[in-house]
Amino acid sequence: MDLFSKNVDPRCMYCSLGRPMWRSQIGCVYQGVVKEHHHCKRFRYDPLRRIPAKPPKLSVNYTDKDFEI
Repeated sequence: MDLFSKNVDPRCMYCSLGRPMWRSQIGCVYQGVVKEHHHCKRFRYDPLRRIPAKPPKLSVNYTDKDFEI
């Protein structure tokens, strides 16, 4: 999924109206304290709150000899 796509699953952890609290809770302006996977009709996507997935590790082990000309 694209990081800045408008087609994301609504979650309070990505909402611009929510503020992260402790553990898996979000402080919402309208709903109060909710779980991070909760969502409501006032969801506003904030792409800067998304944490991208880590890239996969390469399974090939390169040596210095592989980079010589």
